[in-house]
Amino acid sequence: MRRRTGPPVKQPDVIEGAPHKPGALMICVMALGLLLVHFALGHVQQGAMAATIATTDARVAYEAQRLRQSVLFAHANMPGLDRDVRAAELGEAAAMGQGKGVGALHADLEHIREGAEDLNARAHGLELAEAALQLAILLVAASMAASSRWVMRIGMAVAALGVVLAVLSALGVTLF
Repeated sequence: MRRRTGPPVKQPDVIEGAPHKPGALMICVMALGLLLVHFALGHVQQGAMAATIATTDARVAYEAQRLRQSVLFAHANMPGLDRDVRAAELGEAAAMGQGKGVGALHADLEHIREGAEDLNARAHGLELAEAALQLAILLVAASMAASSRWVMRIGMAVAALGVVLAVLSALGVTLF
């Protein structure tokens, strides 16, 4: 068997001149995290939009009920109205304040509005996490181009901040 003399045989799966740095793997992991945060953000924003629409619908129902009650009270207090009609309208107006009336509608409205505000705050936290991950990817890529370790460390710190914001938002903890 003959020994080869000369230059070593290059491996076909290695690109010549390509740097093998851990930054490329970090960018891939951060991009995956960014994708997950983006999907979560879309889901939360969709829920926030639906809750905001439900809040508006509940507000309209509440205001319509209050208006109807006010009209009944005003009509019942008109001079010259028959006593039976007056009693019926006052009774109907009073009944609107009980059960599933104005008070219950107001409580429902407050509950729905609080849910919408919570979802909007979670969406804001996820937007900040998304921006932090985008900035981290940019910083790590710049550190690879400039061969700068301190820029990579800053990028990793920003990525960690983005992950923390995303986890807090996913758990329902809002900072703002």
